[in-house]
Amino acid sequence: MEDNWIPGFPPGTFNSILPIPAETSVQFLLAKSLVTWDENLVRSFFADPIAEQILQVPISRFGGDDFLSWPHDKLGTYSVKSGYNLTRSENFFSSTSEKGKGLASNIQVQEKEWKALWSVNCPNKMKIVLWRFVHDCLPTGFQLVRCHIPAEDGCFFCNRTERVEHLFLLCPFARSVWKGVKEEFSVRLCRKDMVNGRQWMFDFLAHASKLQATVVAITLWHIWEARNEHCSKPKPSPRRESSSSTLIWTPPPAGVVAVNVDAALFPSIRRMGMGFVARNHLGKCMFAGNEQLQGFSEPELAEALAIRRALEVCRSEGCLSIVLASDCLSMVNKIKSTAQDRSRVGTVISDIKSLPSGFTRCSFLHVRRGMNVAAHKLAC
Repeated sequence: MEDNWIPGFPPGTFNSILPIPAETSVQFLLAKSLVTWDENLVRSFFADPIAEQILQVPISRFGGDDFLSWPHDKLGTYSVKSGYNLTRSENFFSSTSEKGKGLASNIQVQEKEWKALWSVNCPNKMKIVLWRFVHDCLPTGFQLVRCHIPAEDGCFFCNRTERVEHLFLLCPFARSVWKGVKEEFSVRLCRKDMVNGRQWMFDFLAHASKLQATVVAITLWHIWEARNEHCSKPKPSPRRESSSSTLIWTPPPAGVVAVNVDAALFPSIRRMGMGFVARNHLGKCMFAGNEQLQGFSEPELAEALAIRRALEVCRSEGCLSIVLASDCLSMVNKIKSTAQDRSRVGTVISDIKSLPSGFTRCSFLHVRRGMNVAAHKLAC
């Protein structure tokens, strides 16, 4: 219990509700099956915020040794490069504080602010817009002129100076968009308290719920897209899929079962859904299923849990040769990788790599979302 094993709660920063002997291991909090948490027991010993984090830690189906995880790497593995980048980041924060005074608290505050931004539940392309909004490096008219790039600095909607604060929050067009958003969601922008875009964004995320943060991220992205559509610059030609990238489900070879898997998240109620459908070479559905789990909120972890569950069902159904398809490329790459995954999803990845031993053939395939519609609908 003295180890650093609860995400976001290092040892010494919290106390249990009931006393726990120092020699007690984490296994004490597991159910008798040792493959899941004893939720009632966890909640009896820890306050709700800590208990929620514990219950989101995935448990291996097959057991295994404990391992160290480096939180600053996608695979949880320490490297000189990741250590160097972390040191550079800390040196940067140090150089921006006056003579190092108040350094520790300054770093903690900024790390918390950036963590809140990158934790918003939305596609990465929208997070990039949030990041560029905070850094004021979106190519608005004001920024283009400032960088001596031939352009008009007037807003495309109202002709006022196009800064990020104006474009996304103050422009009449943006205000009309936010008015519609407020009719559907309880979002308070607090524009009167805005000093600049960076301060506004971090202040909003500090007080917003997960759903509100997602709504704002999506809205900002669509405002930026609408602005770009009104630009006088020639539009890039639409991306065309190559002939080899079809959006129609294709059947597997005879004797092979194609299993499509997907996961869906519902942040407002802290729930995830998983769906899977198995079809033969004739396209006939052999079996399908969906399940829901409470508390999980990380997309990659949800995808991993869905794939593991689909493999377990396939094995119980007596399938011998399967091709499992997912639209989560990062997860498929992690499963195919020979490196040990020490990240938060590492235990589930390990289980997924062990389960194929029960099949004569088992391969993993990444497909586009259009080919994974059936599994997605089951997950929702």
